[in-house]
Amino acid sequence: MSSPRAIASSHLDAAKGHRLWRDRLSVGVVLLAAGINILALALVVTRLRPLGYDVPVRYTSVVGFDTLGPWYVLYAIPLYGLLVLGANVGLAMKAYARSRIASFFLLLAAVVVALLCLVISNAFVSVV
Repeated sequence: MSSPRAIASSHLDAAKGHRLWRDRLSVGVVLLAAGINILALALVVTRLRPLGYDVPVRYTSVVGFDTLGPWYVLYAIPLYGLLVLGANVGLAMKAYARSRIASFFLLLAAVVVALLCLVISNAFVSVV
């Protein structure tokens, strides 16, 4: 019976050799989404400093900023974008064999989520 490390290594090797990574358009979309997510994370890291008071962490169109919380909660927004990117890349790898267009739409959805995370992160960091 194989060890968990050997199983994880074989899965990682299979993911690295997947056909999705030979498609230049898909790789470009993944790199675009990753770049936007890294930009959002860099924005939060560079402009947000530890604060001794609560900051706005939720916004609604009805009442504006309505919830306060610790400053580090704002790191969750770009991390959420990275999580969505990872999940959508995994789903796109599963869908690629059946439908290239479905995997492409999954990757485009990750780009849209990354853009939204960048805009929302910028808005919250500007208020703090």
